[in-house]
Amino acid sequence: MRSSSPISTIGKVAISFTAALLILAGSSVILKAMPRARQSSLASAPLLAANVQKEVQKTPSGACGVDEPVFDGNSDVQGIADYGDFIRDLLHGKKFKELDCIANRDRSTKAKFSGGMWKLHEFYWAASHTKGHATEEDLKDKIELAQAWVDTIPESITARVVLAESYIDYAWDARGSDTSDSVTDSGWKLFSERLEKAKSILDDAAALPAKCPETYFAMQYVALGQQWDREKVDDLFKRAVAFEPGYFYYYRSHAYYLMPQWNGEQGDATRFAQESADLAGGDAGDILYFQIAAKIVCACNDPEFLSMSWPRLKKGYTLLEAKYGPSQTLLNAFALMAVKHTDWLTASDAFKRIGDGYVKSTWITEEYFKQNRDIAGQIAPQLARVQAKLDEAAANAKSPDGAEYKKRVEQALLPIMRQCVLSSGNDQQKMQFAIQVGKDGSCDNLAAINMSAAGQCISKSLYEGHVKNEKPFPVPPHEGYWVDMLLDPAAVSAKATN
Repeated sequence: MRSSSPISTIGKVAISFTAALLILAGSSVILKAMPRARQSSLASAPLLAANVQKEVQKTPSGACGVDEPVFDGNSDVQGIADYGDFIRDLLHGKKFKELDCIANRDRSTKAKFSGGMWKLHEFYWAASHTKGHATEEDLKDKIELAQAWVDTIPESITARVVLAESYIDYAWDARGSDTSDSVTDSGWKLFSERLEKAKSILDDAAALPAKCPETYFAMQYVALGQQWDREKVDDLFKRAVAFEPGYFYYYRSHAYYLMPQWNGEQGDATRFAQESADLAGGDAGDILYFQIAAKIVCACNDPEFLSMSWPRLKKGYTLLEAKYGPSQTLLNAFALMAVKHTDWLTASDAFKRIGDGYVKSTWITEEYFKQNRDIAGQIAPQLARVQAKLDEAAANAKSPDGAEYKKRVEQALLPIMRQCVLSSGNDQQKMQFAIQVGKDGSCDNLAAINMSAAGQCISKSLYEGHVKNEKPFPVPPHEGYWVDMLLDPAAVSAKATN
């Protein structure tokens, strides 16, 4: 459930020294878990200010006999929305030859939207999914159109994949998004029949001369619904990647299959993401790591995502944007990741770029988006001041005199750290912090982000000593000197036994 007052959580642990303010931040707001089916990236959003094209290909208007939308590359959200409407209009107009031409071209050129999303993948999403909430009649109409396309152009691989994905969508509609124990017998029956129909269509498509990377992606969703065993799913994934290594949707789908609510154990999906990224290596690996994470992260209390490396995710997002240009869709996902990892400085920067253009499929509700945006806006200025002190302390530690002085301060602080580690029970969280030493050896301030239980004990002890005018540390190189410190409970405990 959402916290009724996220800001108050921070306020309760804030401690004021006479000379300055101890600032802490570590709260997070989460929603109750909810199903995460395949989601559209379509949403209304303002254009991003940046104008980076890099590897984003533009489509020549009229190349397939129709006037296609021209995208400026600034907003993948609006571009994808316009593109989806364009594809649906062609489908409803039974412009099957033109649709085949567009898909064949986007398949051969591997054209991408800003942010690196494949146009081919968005083509299939638009052609096989109804915009908005689909009724039973809408779903049947969509299947009839896809079947008419197959009948008109039997050799079209695109038509068959659209038909298969339409049946997959139809199957999941019968199952619903609730937990499996709430699905009726008739729901399971329809779910099974429609998935089997989709599989049959995909099997037939495999015999066609033309091949398409989306075929494997569609089969991954059949595998998820039919609960294929791990060995069979792994084999499908390997064949998919061998066919088109750059179709990162395979990695996302496989990670989703490995989520605890489906077929994996806690940590399987995030281990898969790390292993896949490490195998890809370099910048490509870091980008892939972020792309997989964008599927795993959710506005819920699922702990799986928190096992992922936040520094690597930040690096991956930066590299992805530099390579493919800005993406409002992925920027929203990045902001949510920052919130989940309680990096409010990064989140604040992302929210400023997003503006009011939240992506609903990322945040679930506008209220949740605004709540976290407001928290980041309030906390970030304080955290910036704290980070400046941490940076100053780190710089001091790099000088010869600073390194030696830091050792003496650590020795003086060791008894307090040892006592606080013992009193905090099993808290093994490491904590980076800095203390400001007065000209006479007093502790005038402490700066930390994401305070641990042992860290709170240390800050309380130092604050009490400050009130008593104690001077526990050696005289510093100059007044108001910041010292970089690391609380490692395991190392402190080891020193206690030596």
